[in-house]
Amino acid sequence: MKNWLKQKLIDLQRYTKTDNIYLAKYGSIMFSSNIVSAGVALALSLAFAHFISKETYGHYRLLSSGLGLVSILTLPGLFTALQRAVAQGFGNTLGPVVAEKRRWGVLAAIALIAMGTYYHVARDLPTVGLIAFIIGALCIPLLESYKLYAAYLSGKKEFNVSSGYAIVGQLSYAVVMVGTMFLWPHLLPIAVVLTIGNTIIQGIIFHRTLKNFPPTGSIDVTAIPYVRKLVFSNFISAIANQIDAFISYTFIGPVALANYSFATLPSDKLDLITNPIIHLAFPKLAAAPREHIRANVYAVWLKLWLLGAIIVGAFIVAAPYFYQLLFPNYVNMVGLSQLYSLTFLTLPNGIILTTFEAKGMIKELYMIQIFASATQIALALVLGIKYGLLGLIVS
Repeated sequence: MKNWLKQKLIDLQRYTKTDNIYLAKYGSIMFSSNIVSAGVALALSLAFAHFISKETYGHYRLLSSGLGLVSILTLPGLFTALQRAVAQGFGNTLGPVVAEKRRWGVLAAIALIAMGTYYHVARDLPTVGLIAFIIGALCIPLLESYKLYAAYLSGKKEFNVSSGYAIVGQLSYAVVMVGTMFLWPHLLPIAVVLTIGNTIIQGIIFHRTLKNFPPTGSIDVTAIPYVRKLVFSNFISAIANQIDAFISYTFIGPVALANYSFATLPSDKLDLITNPIIHLAFPKLAAAPREHIRANVYAVWLKLWLLGAIIVGAFIVAAPYFYQLLFPNYVNMVGLSQLYSLTFLTLPNGIILTTFEAKGMIKELYMIQIFASATQIALALVLGIKYGLLGLIVS
């Protein structure tokens, strides 16, 4: 039976133009993991929608967006660099990368405190919100470095182990967060779970990874300099990814940020199901010759675009029933959510960026990321300030 299935997968490669054996071996557990992630995200969203007020959720989202923005100062490109180095046999690159990330994490902590202070003084963030920002600042150097376990395991092609760890981490976090919201539906307790709780969970997984998969091989001395060259483009990308949250909170208020978050939430969480395709491709692309990539990448692009179109169509039909059933307090966000789902038509662009990252094509990454991010930032500022949430969705 096993040999029959393997042969069928090989036969289908004539039509899929994909390594089906590789996809079946590593993809099944990753897709399962991301389905669990989507389920966890749905459970958390239900808890946020039913247990805490829109204003509290808006303050919480400002903190989580702040953490996401300042994390760029911890050099997120180190994740890709480590993954690439380990895939090429430089397992001991892990140590220097972790140390580098923690050094830059101190700068991220300072930035987060400055951000919280600004919103407390100038934008009426309550004192408890400022305390939450300070707690986040104390955690971010460790939290961001612990997340590197996933890059390390991915480079080793230990996708099943990485996915298993991710499931355990997500379920643990969800149980603690939902329980906290149910018992103490206030900003500070849920902020503590977001920061301290998440750091403890990620730390346990990180040290478990080191125990079970000790680093071997030499150190890739080019990994960190490679990442430093991408700091500017990554910084612009991070601003583009988070600017909508800051515009909605700053110019409209915390309730508007809560509404906007639930308008974009379904489409953002559907990414959890499609991301494994890009994630699985990285080690293959890092090891493959450029001629092979050039011959196959555009066929993959077209398939991903068709997948995105199917997802968009299905979501537009299902959205009214989805919100009425699960998020009745946010049912007025259905139209904006349907409009935002069109972003799935850009799903295949991820495979192009992953190709450039895997092959260390810094110039091409700069050109694409800076242009796309600068355009998104400009549109968000102009349309978001003038037209509110609709403008942010369109941007």
